[in-house]
Amino acid sequence: MAEPVETETQELKQLEVERVEIIWQHLYQCIELKNKTNKFNQSRVEPALKTALKTAIKSDLAKQRGLWVREHKMGNIHPVDREI
Repeated sequence: MAEPVETETQELKQLEVERVEIIWQHLYQCIELKNKTNKFNQSRVEPALKTALKTAIKSDLAKQRGLWVREHKMGNIHPVDREI
């Protein structure tokens, strides 16, 4: 009678080992996909951010504020200048 219980225990241990291996494979795939996604996003987003930053630096802030006020029909109310 001890034999079937021992066999079941060994089978359960083997199933658990297989389950853990599958989990590790999935985790590795997730990490790999995340790294690939980050590299893709970085290659796409960084140039766009650099261009936007250059444009922002070149733009005249007072003129931009004036356009914003006219577009939003704010009259004489202007956004507050804040120094951070």
